[in-house]
Amino acid sequence: VLALGLKFILKCNKDLTPEIASSIQPTSRLLPPGMDYSLSYDTAAILNSYSPSTDRQADNLSTTQRRALHTLKKKKSALRFLPADKGNATVVVTHQQYHDKMLAHLNSGGVYSILNSDPTSSLASKLDRILKKFLFRQENYERPLL
Repeated sequence: VLALGLKFILKCNKDLTPEIASSIQPTSRLLPPGMDYSLSYDTAAILNSYSPSTDRQADNLSTTQRRALHTLKKKKSALRFLPADKGNATVVVTHQQYHDKMLAHLNSGGVYSILNSDPTSSLASKLDRILKKFLFRQENYERPLL
């Protein structure tokens, strides 16, 4: 199952028509008058044309893959699912393995260093000055008439 990658999408075995209809109603109330009725009407027409028995596609996982996925879901709180460095695969590690790997990466030296203070405010003020200069130049720049 994991070899399918993180972007693999499972086919839904559940009829989502009621959830779709109920989630659209509050949103349609925010639309201008007239559009709300149009959205409701169009949505109802689409949902009424949907037939779960004929429109639902076959499961795209084998029975073994479905069981493996179910087992992984049970253990989800103890595991981390990460994209592999290469290829379209998924790596599964425990939280402790992930934590240990991150600490080893941070302590490997040369790449990261501990800062004496938080540079956020200094960087924000420098960025603010640069943006103000840029905006001032834009405001004072006269564009030629086309």
